[in-house]
Amino acid sequence: MEKKEPDLVYEDGGKYWGDMSRQEGTEVPHGKGRYEGPDGSSYDGEWEMDMEHGYGVFRYSNGNVYEGSFQNGEMCGQGKMVFLDGVVAEGQWKAGVMHGKIKLVFADGRVYEGDMSEGKRTGWGKETKPTGEYNEGTWLNNKLHGKAFSCYCDGNSYDGDYVDGRRTGWGKFTWKNGMIYEGQFQEGKRHGKGIQREPDGSWYSGVWDENHIVERGPKQSPPPLAPEEEEDEEEAGALTRKESLTIINATNGSACRVDFDDEMKTPVVDLTDWKKGNILGKGSFGEVYLGLLKNGKFIAVKTVVFGKECEEDLKAFQAELDVMKSVHHPNVVQYLGSEFQEDLNMLNIFMEYMPQGSIAGVAKKFNPLPVTTIRTYTRQIIAGLTYLHSVSIVHRDIKGDNILLDSHGVAKLADLGCSKQLQDLTSRTHGCSTMVGTPYWMAPEVITNTDGYGCSADVWSVGCTVLEMLTAKPPWPEMASMWSAIYHIANSTGPPELMPTDLQPDLNEFLLACFERDVKRRPTAQQLMDMQFLQPEDAP
Repeated sequence: MEKKEPDLVYEDGGKYWGDMSRQEGTEVPHGKGRYEGPDGSSYDGEWEMDMEHGYGVFRYSNGNVYEGSFQNGEMCGQGKMVFLDGVVAEGQWKAGVMHGKIKLVFADGRVYEGDMSEGKRTGWGKETKPTGEYNEGTWLNNKLHGKAFSCYCDGNSYDGDYVDGRRTGWGKFTWKNGMIYEGQFQEGKRHGKGIQREPDGSWYSGVWDENHIVERGPKQSPPPLAPEEEEDEEEAGALTRKESLTIINATNGSACRVDFDDEMKTPVVDLTDWKKGNILGKGSFGEVYLGLLKNGKFIAVKTVVFGKECEEDLKAFQAELDVMKSVHHPNVVQYLGSEFQEDLNMLNIFMEYMPQGSIAGVAKKFNPLPVTTIRTYTRQIIAGLTYLHSVSIVHRDIKGDNILLDSHGVAKLADLGCSKQLQDLTSRTHGCSTMVGTPYWMAPEVITNTDGYGCSADVWSVGCTVLEMLTAKPPWPEMASMWSAIYHIANSTGPPELMPTDLQPDLNEFLLACFERDVKRRPTAQQLMDMQFLQPEDAP
């Protein structure tokens, strides 16, 4: 069939077939039509007053093909470009160039998905190579620039700062064999202060110059999340007294009736035939479910699955949990009992149900929290902590996630003493020797292992939790990873940099007291309760 004559012929030789409309006395393309340029290019699609506008396909004379949206004669909106060299770009366009969210597939198999600006990879994006290697983070003008994570094909990885495509700034490099360097980089090399952790967990700090260490500190054992407690005679006596309480343990893999000492005024709870409900949350060591008792009341049930070994350790840990049932205070979540299901190798820990969630969650939802609210929560936290310290219990894991709210909005300390034991047991039974959890709330003396983990370490963590309520962020948020936080907490001076500078005087005084680096000068929980910040607002 012979091709019809064009409806319009331009002065440069271009030809148009399709819908037309009159503009200032002249017929111009408007609607749907096809254009063929004198250079061999062509356009099929929608027009508006002599300009490509709407959906269309443009074939360039060099072989590139674009299909997608146009606006006022330029590629704008969602579209796909197939280049002659095999590159495919699909996503958002503006003023004729890639701009916005884009997926780029290169001829060599590389794939980039992320932000682009004016035709260049700029913003957040991820590039994946056929070897499995990938780079994910912030880009500028087609190069990594800012925070990024790189996973290399040899099994090594880097998490940290980039400048102009090179590892420069603060970062963490992990070798396949488990060795880790965390510190300063320059032009892709270790350069400046840092710490290096060996595969066995030992570590040392030092100064590097182009990958060569020039100053090296003493080798140290791995900093524990919660070091083993060394009980003195008084603490051992306190534990013995707790064990003398009337407690009937679970037997034969099923829960049984649990009784508490009458003087403690704690309720008698029958845990037999409890029912598991929906999941409430997930933690480092297991999941927490809503439980229903026969009397219609709700409880929280933490479930932890173990490997086939360490049965004796599990029994000992279960006995420790039974001791915790003697702990009773209005600002401490009540432990109700535990059971071990041998057929599933699962430990169930029964606790008081706290329906309003954690202080960390509340801080994120209502950021910023009013100072009055923070004062109320902090007073309740300190009240519970003062009680625990009075009965020779160090919490060891105070943070927003471990402070829960009951149906009346009362704050209570949770997870006391559990995290360390669970970490040790799950690590051994699952063959995992890596550090679990985060150290952001930990006191400097715990990390450096200079004064151990005493009551004063809990006071530092309270300060970190108050900062969390003020900012809805963990302390030291500028630290990209656990090991950078460990290094900074141990080697910096003063309070966390997150601490605002415009706090009201009594709150500022309270936080500085919590962040006293001299353990002997840091106040006790009881002394904190007497500080001005924790006094009722109408107090003289």
